Amino acid sequence: MNTGELYPNDDHLKFYEDDKLFCVFDHYPRSLGHTIIVSKEHYEDVSEMPLHFGTHFLTILNSCIKIIKEELNAEKVYVCTMCDGKRNHLHFQLIPRYKEQVIGSTHFINDRKVVANFTGAVQTFKKKMDVEVS
Repeated sequence: MNTGELYPNDDHLKFYEDDKLFCVFDHYPRSLGHTIIVSKEHYEDVSEMPLHFGTHFLTILNSCIKIIKEELNAEKVYVCTMCDGKRNHLHFQLIPRYKEQVIGSTHFINDRKVVANFTGAVQTFKKKMDVEVS
């Protein structure tokens, strides 16, 4: 499966990319800062993911969470992967929760919103990821 089939034309939302994965803000976020980390290599789910790749994935995921907390003042960042259906492809969703929000799994089913301008956030997150990952 080509990752472009899942996340087409998202370059304006992408704030990190390397040879193994990329990080992109969700078009229709469940919460401000909702991020998707997508594997470039096709794996149907975590069970197919090689351990060395999992270590890299978690390193990037950890950096994203730190930046979301720091830049967006998220209290917690939930991590979810749901690879199910005909178009399975390994990806993780990071869904921030803020102080005023109720604690719990309902954040995974919050109504999706449209955030019109990601430009500032993308640039800020790119700079922060460069520092975090270096």
